[in-house]
Amino acid sequence: GRDQPGVKAGNEPEPMESSPEVSQDKKSQAGLGTVSEPSDKGEAVSAETVSSTAARHEEWCSHAKDFHRKCAHIQDLFTCLSELPNRPLLYSLYSYVWDLKEIVSILDQFIHWLETNEKAQQASDFFADNDAEPWMFRGGISATLQRLIPEMDGPSALFSDDGRSSSLQEDCSVFTIRPFLPADERAMYKVCLVTADSGQDGTHLFPNFPDLIGHRFVGPYTNLSAEFAYVLEDSDGVCGYTLGALDSRFFFDRFLSEWLPVIREKYRSALGDLSKLPPAEKEILSMLASNDWQPFLLDELYEDYPSHLHIDIMPHGQGKGMGKRMIKCLLSALKAKGSRGVHLEASSENHRAIGFYEKLGFTQPTIPGGPPEGTVIMVRSL
Repeated sequence: GRDQPGVKAGNEPEPMESSPEVSQDKKSQAGLGTVSEPSDKGEAVSAETVSSTAARHEEWCSHAKDFHRKCAHIQDLFTCLSELPNRPLLYSLYSYVWDLKEIVSILDQFIHWLETNEKAQQASDFFADNDAEPWMFRGGISATLQRLIPEMDGPSALFSDDGRSSSLQEDCSVFTIRPFLPADERAMYKVCLVTADSGQDGTHLFPNFPDLIGHRFVGPYTNLSAEFAYVLEDSDGVCGYTLGALDSRFFFDRFLSEWLPVIREKYRSALGDLSKLPPAEKEILSMLASNDWQPFLLDELYEDYPSHLHIDIMPHGQGKGMGKRMIKCLLSALKAKGSRGVHLEASSENHRAIGFYEKLGFTQPTIPGGPPEGTVIMVRSL
């Protein structure tokens, strides 16, 4: 750094000459700028230079704000396209608009990164815990552009490339990840059913009430937490979804007061005699009939992981990186709303799902007394 006036590097300070004028330090403190006399190591920056630099910085920030606004318009365009009722038109344009959105998103995030480095002395929540925002590593110009951007420290497994080429580049399937629409609910119930047997088709488990598992695991979210619901869609329709809740306690309270009474009324006749029902139907109906429901999250974990999620994808949509991207969408939405962390429950027999979550940075916390029988609880900080 530049030596201070009256101080020699490696020596004791020398006494400065007295002056009837205000000292340089006092001038600086009074906001009068620095004097123009040269210091030991060179001439001090003039007040005019400081003013010019401030003006350029203000102009840069103004351009950056305008750029962020235009990037948001591109995102709005993508969202509108995803909601087109004309699906053939969507699939003909989707890949082009997707690439445009990704390129603009990378540039937008880089400008944000420059802004946070500009304000190095201020706390910034854009890259929390040194993790980059959820960039999606792709081929072509997006990949080239991303490689040109300075690498951030501490990329997480969730938001970094895993070294494999994109599955979308290898086949002709086009998948859309978009916000949930009310018209999607029926298809989401079907996805829930055909993945109900530890990720495999569970139709045989619910021969009498095929919508029962959907009413338990899909309906509460599409009706009480639709803001955090995303669907995966291909040319055949909805083939997956991810659902979440920002505040698990608040969601649980609404589940008990708003959703549970409706479902109990719907299955009132079945609740009378459960003895002849298959085990899966009997288990869920018994839970619906019980007045001793447990909260979705233990008190020990709520402070750090108040949000929760789950995800289901039909077999033909698996193995293509879609699950990772859907989780990215949901975690980004939860983080943007202020969530500190997220948890989930998985079947202890669904080893494939547990491995998938572990690759995304989820861990199994120590829980007093252990998790409920047959389940695994996993958490991730945001």
